[in-house]
Parts: sequence; C-alpha cells; structure tokens
Amino acid sequence: MYKCIIVYDFCQKNPTDSGTIDKSSNLFYQLNLKIFQAGEKWEDALYNLDVLDQQILEILQGDGRASHVNIAKQVGAGHTRVRDRILRMEEAGVIVGYRAVINPAALGQGIHCMVQLETDQRQDFDEFVQQLLQIEEVVEVANVTGQIDAYIRIWARNVTHLRDILYNKLSALPAHKSTNSAIVLEQWEKPLGLNK
Repeated sequence: MYKCIIVYDFCQKNPTDSGTIDKSSNLFYQLNLKIFQAGEKWEDALYNLDVLDQQILEILQGDGRASHVNIAKQVGAGHTRVRDRILRMEEAGVIVGYRAVINPAALGQGIHCMVQLETDQRQDFDEFVQQLLQIEEVVEVANVTGQIDAYIRIWARNVTHLRDILYNKLSALPAHKSTNSAIVLEQWEKPLGLNK
C-alpha cells in the first residue's frame, strides 16, 4: 500500500479536512512525523495520549535526561511500563529526539534576532533554505503564510556582527528580495500543553 510520510508544515493538501489519503498521488504532506496508510483517515491516524503518556511527556519536556526510574517515581508507575510507553511514543513519532539546550549568550552570542524574509519567487525556495542553513549564525528557518516567505532566527556577537550577517550573508543569497529584522529583548517559552 502507498504510504505518505508526514513531516511538519502543510504542503498541497490540508490533512485536517477529514478526507482520506489519496494513494494515486505522490505527495508528501508535511505535518506530524506520522506515516499514513493509503485510505486511512487523518483523525484515525493521530496518536491518542492517555494520562500516563501526558505525564511522561510533561516530565521529558522539562528534563530530557530524566531516567525511566525517575519518571516512574514521579508518575507512580513501574519503570518498565514507563520505558515501554516512551519507546512506543518514539516509534510513533510523538517523541522525535532529545538534545542539549545551549545558551548562546554564555558563548558570546549576545544578540538574538528574528528576521522576516521575502524571496524572489523565480528562485528555488528549497535551495534557498539549504543556503540559509549553511550560515552558521542561522538556527531556525520557518516557511510561513502571508506576505513574507520565511522567518529565521539568528544569533550574533554584537551589532557589527549582526550587520555583517544581514548585509553580507543574507542579502548575498540569489533568492533574497528583502528583510525586516527585529532584535529580541527578552523571550519566554513553555512546554506544549498536553491536556485534551
């Protein structure tokens, strides 16, 4: 049966329309790191979290290094059960990885900047994204709807370094059309809410 790999962002069809996956097509719908069987309904393919799954994910979002034993103590379940749940969520694409969160300011990168990018539509956007990701100071690229084409996040040592990134690195890319940048003064974040 034809399978369609789901990876983040929408492509040509919105899977939330409760339609089925068309096996005659060869599209890669970009949304949830989930594999769909041909003819499978979108809502039937979602991973259903129960209370234990939610508790485990809340702990791991706060501490990705938490051991199975430590998590088991916090949720009041056996560590084998916790291990099996984590493995199942990894296999289903709910948990996609673990990583160290680095503080760029502690490494001398004191300026965090959000940049809106408009591109030349005649240029290949995927190639543009790869060129952006080759720039060391760029840490995130997001393709968005609306009048601009992408948001990127960059870190710079100081204003001179930021100017060099904006004028000599971003502006030099063939698909670049215009930028609008904003320096981040302070940032807040929280884990994804998991309550239904």
